[in-house]
Amino acid sequence: MITYDPNLKIFFSSLINDDHFFSGFATKAVSDGRKVKNVFNFFQSQSLSFKKIIIPEQIHSVNIELFQSKDK
Repeated sequence: MITYDPNLKIFFSSLINDDHFFSGFATKAVSDGRKVKNVFNFFQSQSLSFKKIIIPEQIHSVNIELFQSKDK
């Protein structure tokens, strides 16, 4: 389930995150997440500690793949 935290202004999955792993994404209301400096500033401002941060590249495209079951 995707949950929105209005205090942090981020979206995150309640099914993926646990005590050792956190994933989430924010809108531009937080800042431009494509800039690593902004990501570090966000973590520092929220007193969030981390061992690794992975920043994926978001790509908008028209590439669509269709998968169908072999069962008919």
